[in-house]
Amino acid sequence: MDQKQQRLLAEIRPLLLNVRPLFFFELIYYFLGFLVIQPCGIWLFNQCLVLTKVNYLEGSNLRTILSHPIVIVAGIILLVFFAFYILLEYTTIICCLNESRNGHRIRLIPLMRAGISRAARFWHPRNGMMIVFVLILLPFFSTDHASNFIASLSIPGFILTYIQENPLLLAGFIGLCLFVSFYIFQNLYLIQYFTLSQKTFKQSSRASKALLKGDFFKTIIVCLTIDVIIYGGSAAMNGLASLTSYIVSHLGLYDLLQSGQAPGMGVTLLCSAIATLISVLDTILYLVDTPLTLIGLSACYYHYSQKKGLPLASTPLVSDEKQDFWKRFWTKKKQAALILILLGIGFADKFSTIEIIMDPDTAAGIVSQTLIAGHRGDSHDTPENTRAALEKAISLGADYVEIDVCETKDGVIVVNHDNNLKRQTGHDVNIWNSNYADIKDLDTGSWFSPQFSGERLMTLDEAMDVCDGKIKMNIELKPTVHDHDFAEKCVAIFQAHNFYNQGFFASLDEDTLSRVEAIDPKITTCLNTFIALGNLEQLPVDIYSVESTFVNSTLLANVNSQGKSLWVWTVNDETMVDNMIDLGVDAIITDDPGTALTLRNQTAPDSKTLLSNLLTDTFLDFE
Repeated sequence: MDQKQQRLLAEIRPLLLNVRPLFFFELIYYFLGFLVIQPCGIWLFNQCLVLTKVNYLEGSNLRTILSHPIVIVAGIILLVFFAFYILLEYTTIICCLNESRNGHRIRLIPLMRAGISRAARFWHPRNGMMIVFVLILLPFFSTDHASNFIASLSIPGFILTYIQENPLLLAGFIGLCLFVSFYIFQNLYLIQYFTLSQKTFKQSSRASKALLKGDFFKTIIVCLTIDVIIYGGSAAMNGLASLTSYIVSHLGLYDLLQSGQAPGMGVTLLCSAIATLISVLDTILYLVDTPLTLIGLSACYYHYSQKKGLPLASTPLVSDEKQDFWKRFWTKKKQAALILILLGIGFADKFSTIEIIMDPDTAAGIVSQTLIAGHRGDSHDTPENTRAALEKAISLGADYVEIDVCETKDGVIVVNHDNNLKRQTGHDVNIWNSNYADIKDLDTGSWFSPQFSGERLMTLDEAMDVCDGKIKMNIELKPTVHDHDFAEKCVAIFQAHNFYNQGFFASLDEDTLSRVEAIDPKITTCLNTFIALGNLEQLPVDIYSVESTFVNSTLLANVNSQGKSLWVWTVNDETMVDNMIDLGVDAIITDDPGTALTLRNQTAPDSKTLLSNLLTDTFLDFE
């Protein structure tokens, strides 16, 4: 170890003086966030949807929701409160580390009070950019330097796919990522200055950039070293969970479930106890990642400030007033009681999830083979929603095709995704405002390749004739305000072809699905949704088709426990296809069914491994 590393290590040791109050703060902060703050935020979000008379968020109703005055007010309140809560973790940890460095022993409640008072400074108009910094820039940066409360946020897959398919957008996105990354790195010490001094956001930003001069790459190396430690611990925890779940699922549990027998209460309790233990270890690792990062950054902050002769805060930030009261209040017995209560909550959560998995009917659904559905047929090698696309998906051996249907002015149900035909035909005409005879001969294939110049707009009748007895159909209904008895016409065609065992209707519009259900309850219905918030599995449909970003083992288990299926769209990345197959979702919708079928046939885990994977996710999922 060289002299510079020794000096940096000497800065780290004093920062560990108040480990106990820091640990309990993180524990309370974590559970308060995920058991109270987030559920309350989701509840308020759902109430806003109720006020706007919609049950879920999707593209067509986004404008309606965001233009509602109460939604605007509620949204601002939520954003500001979440920004404060996220900032609170940083300011509290930094206060604790500063007191430790100055040799001050502190207690939890005064520490939290100091963190709250420091975080509250962002209410000042001059510090308004702090809201943008913690809500947009840090999550966008998406590393362990982001707060635990926001580290799990990600850009939905369908948005990333749209960006990747447009070269101009992709170039702009990459440029934006580079700019944001550089900006974040330039402001690594911003929150230290904001917390430990009376500097405004702008002044703290300038001070951070000045402190980094000459030591930028050294600081980055410290951050990367901490990331390696955290990722190493996470990999070890995943390995432990995988090994344990493999042993559990292969030692009689799978055979018991396959025989149609539910394991006894003893087995369920044992699995729940194992899941709780692994989750506790994983949660401890999760709790320390942000403090570890801030310990490393704070050590650099103090070290480089001293090297450059900059003043450091020596006045206590955590008040010593009423320490006797807090000492009597926050006793070791109460600390132990809090841990036991949280362990009880964790065990109850695990027990309820394990009980779902241990149900033989649920397990049978979870470990069944994942179906592959061609998105708009095979839209990778052929023009979407055409006869060629359907025939290619059939020749590949796909289980389903997913097509879109809409209504012409004269009431004909045609197969097309967009209600405007310009993208595929070059003609700027709306289907809803056109008679079928006027658009039926438009070329829908040449835009993709000259070899498909003979493709024309299909009707739903024609599409069913192509698929009948050869492949099943996921038919997405795309209604507009111009339609007349749209659902009734689609149902009539479905009934005429007797397609009950060969397909179902899907839609983003819940009212349309309700109409289908009212006309013919025997038809299977599927709700397509961008998001999966609240009790999605309680909605009166048979299948849920969810954007891949929001799919996890908990959602899968909850949906399957209701005797319903979980489909995932639109999965084109090979790694994501593998992940969804390993998770055991019921079906994958993909533009490239050929590749997905190859991956399923070559790499699909057997039923025992699927059960093991599900248990692994359950063991680690402690939120």
